[in-house]
Amino acid sequence: MAEEVKQDDVSVGDTPAPSAPEPAPSTSADPLDELLAEWDRANPPQPAVQPSESTPSDDGLAALDDAQQTIDWQQREQAWQSQLSQSQDQLRLLQAQAASTNVANEQQISQLNQTVQRLQSSIQQAEWRRHQERSQQDFQRLVADEQQKLAGLDVDDKFAETFLLAEASRDPQLAKAWEGQYFQGYNPLGRAELELAIFQHGQNLLAKVALTANEQQRKLAEKHVQFEMQRLYERTFIEPERYRAECKRYVEKALGKMYDAANRPRVDREITADRYAVAASVRGGGKSIDPPMPDLSNLSDKELRKYTRENFGF
Repeated sequence: MAEEVKQDDVSVGDTPAPSAPEPAPSTSADPLDELLAEWDRANPPQPAVQPSESTPSDDGLAALDDAQQTIDWQQREQAWQSQLSQSQDQLRLLQAQAASTNVANEQQISQLNQTVQRLQSSIQQAEWRRHQERSQQDFQRLVADEQQKLAGLDVDDKFAETFLLAEASRDPQLAKAWEGQYFQGYNPLGRAELELAIFQHGQNLLAKVALTANEQQRKLAEKHVQFEMQRLYERTFIEPERYRAECKRYVEKALGKMYDAANRPRVDREITADRYAVAASVRGGGKSIDPPMPDLSNLSDKELRKYTRENFGF
């Protein structure tokens, strides 16, 4: 028993004393590293998948992608072709509708043009009738005024009217001058038509001149045509006031001729014939006498030859 107690004491005495506590880990580690380590523990890397016979290779995937793209492209192309066909059908339908509409519009336009032409013709006829009435009234007024100025002269009551009408028949320019007193200028459409007519006339003349072989003569002819065209243009598009003044002067010139004719002494042909008969009877004693010898200096060569042949026989 004593030996067991001693052994126990020895075993107790042989037990090593407790070691000092280990120092705590340093807290100076980087927080970012800790976060990364924690992420790696939470998401361990997956093992690499070994390619097997059932998994398509990269070339196969590329071929599948190409096939899919081809199919998609064909589908899109078919869709585009369908849309194109529909658009063409719609276009043809619209063109047909437009054609029918154009036909109807052309018919309406033609009818409107005919209506406008009829209206313009009616307006022109009405204006011409009104102008004729005005011109006739002005002429009768002028004739009455001029006839009053001839009072006391040996003329009939319608001398002025008769003379002016006869003068107008002999001189067409007088009738044109009378109408020219009402000229107010050309409207834009009439002026454009006249300008076109003058231009075409000049072009026709120049085309004929171009056929001249001689260069010098051709240049002279071209200058002459240009001068004549300029002159024609100026005479055609004269200022209305100036043209009316020129026409009025021409009419006044005809009136001057009428005054000269009215102031000319009148001869009574019956009285003159009786006087000549009495004078011839007195000079010849009732016998016919030879006519007096003419003034040979006033005879022409033909008349002189005739006179000498009839009276002298040579």
